[in-house]
Amino acid sequence: MIVDCAHYQDGSRQHEGQLPIEEVEPELGWELGYPAALALMAGVGGGLYRFLRRAGWL
Repeated sequence: MIVDCAHYQDGSRQHEGQLPIEEVEPELGWELGYPAALALMAGVGGGLYRFLRRAGWL
């Protein structure tokens, strides 16, 4: 993919009025944020699976 960055005055790829990525995805602003977010999602998924399995729905 070829991107023309000549129209960005400061060389960044952020458009005017666009929020910084850390505000949109706060887990990226912390070193362990992304692994923690993945662990949280896996934990919620595992908890739901266990609950639904015990309830006899799976």
